Amino acid sequence: MLRLAFIILLTAAGMHSVKASELTFAPTIDTKYEPDWSSDEGGFWYKVNQIEADIKSSPYLVRDAALNDYVNSMICKIAGEYCASIRVYIIDNPHFNASMYPNGMMHVWTGLLLRVENEAQLAAVLGHEIAHFLRAHQIAQWRSAQNSAWAAVLLDTGIAAITGVYGVATLAMSGSGAAFSRTHEKEADIMGAELMHKAGYNPKAASELWQRVLEEREQDQSKDSSWSFWASHPPSKERSEYLLAHADKLKALPKPESQSEPLFKLLSTNYFKLMKNHVDLQEHEQTKILLQRHSSLGYPKEKIDFFFGELYRKRAQDGDTDKALEYYQASIQSPNSPPQAFKHLAYLYLKKKDKKQAKAHFMNYLERVPQAKDKAMIKYYLKSLG
Repeated sequence: MLRLAFIILLTAAGMHSVKASELTFAPTIDTKYEPDWSSDEGGFWYKVNQIEADIKSSPYLVRDAALNDYVNSMICKIAGEYCASIRVYIIDNPHFNASMYPNGMMHVWTGLLLRVENEAQLAAVLGHEIAHFLRAHQIAQWRSAQNSAWAAVLLDTGIAAITGVYGVATLAMSGSGAAFSRTHEKEADIMGAELMHKAGYNPKAASELWQRVLEEREQDQSKDSSWSFWASHPPSKERSEYLLAHADKLKALPKPESQSEPLFKLLSTNYFKLMKNHVDLQEHEQTKILLQRHSSLGYPKEKIDFFFGELYRKRAQDGDTDKALEYYQASIQSPNSPPQAFKHLAYLYLKKKDKKQAKAHFMNYLERVPQAKDKAMIKYYLKSLG
């Protein structure tokens, strides 16, 4: 029902038409296309449809209504009359990724939402994926891979394997064998920029996003992250430059304030959970860079301080305990501090044998969360502290 409501609303508002004459690359997708279900390609599509059915009941599907409404409305703005053929699923996965499937299913991972700085940058990624769909790149990719080992792997992959860590791994766009060709990537970049421009977004945001992501990757000296997006969307200085050059060719657009505002207001309900998942990856350098960026964008300081505390507590290198204490202490200065800051402070003070501080922070934690799941354990510690 929500999807239908979006389509009706945007049609009434004058949904734009994707005219081939206005695009460098014309749409080639036949939205009514179905494969021969007895063929290998039919088997692949069957598995993709099974994955979509699985995702609908997955615990890793983000069901926040406001967030889904927001992303769905952007899809319709960018895809225009193809809106009804695309179904987007927000997946609770802390890696940076988005992917498009031949049946119209799109995945947007929460790690991507944590990294895009504003609506226009998110539009750049969505436009890129929509362009892959409109150019039928997934279908062409499958056909070119039919005689390869990769195609056999796809057909042999079971649903259980696909729905692994954080609910779903990217099926069609992961790994070197599955990566789109350079030609397809550039087509999607150019067409995506043009689609977002037609929808009223500043196309320079595409270049800005890639530049930010490249900076994050270059600063991450740990090399401890999988960076899922790189498998199928290889970033490069060249890519950022040709996107900027193409944006300069398009008619300049005013930059609405809403497009440049940080997304943290939209993510506020989910921010704690999303960042917790990212910290749990224990990709410490990447998390540090991300938190620094969030701080500069104005994300709530008490949450930034809390997650810096989490980062250093989990990293546990020399001097990290003191750093964690410092950040947790800064966090609890705000009445909006996560209650867990008090609990982790208490445990750290226990390690330092400071019983007075440990007891005080355990009590503060229970005051904030009187029905905490670990209430019995906290009371045990309080009793032992006298």
